[in-house]
Amino acid sequence: MADSKSQDRARGITPAARTIRPAIPERGIGAVDTLEQYALGRDDSGKSFCYWLEYETTDLGSILGGNVSKFWVWWDKKKKAWQWIKGIGVQSAADALSLIKQGLTKLVQAVEEARFDQLDEIGDE
Repeated sequence: MADSKSQDRARGITPAARTIRPAIPERGIGAVDTLEQYALGRDDSGKSFCYWLEYETTDLGSILGGNVSKFWVWWDKKKKAWQWIKGIGVQSAADALSLIKQGLTKLVQAVEEARFDQLDEIGDE
């Protein structure tokens, strides 16, 4: 029987990619219940999902820099309010988070089912 590292290599999973799973709680991305747990911008955002994604997964490829809007929702310190990109058809930051969680859940499920050819299509939904 092959060990888990051999199985991962055969499935195209790199050691860096294995770091993703621990950051997604056992309940899945749905366990990210609050905007604070997800978004950047607040003083405690070093514990957020977006912080982890931007700063802790650089072995997979870097998304450092650019604008915080790449995460679709964020805390604006100057306005002291949650902000979200307006072109996604939602009326609140909480609704934006719900939409993000739905999309990420679909992406994670596709990866777990090795449907890699569908990732771009799912990401465009």
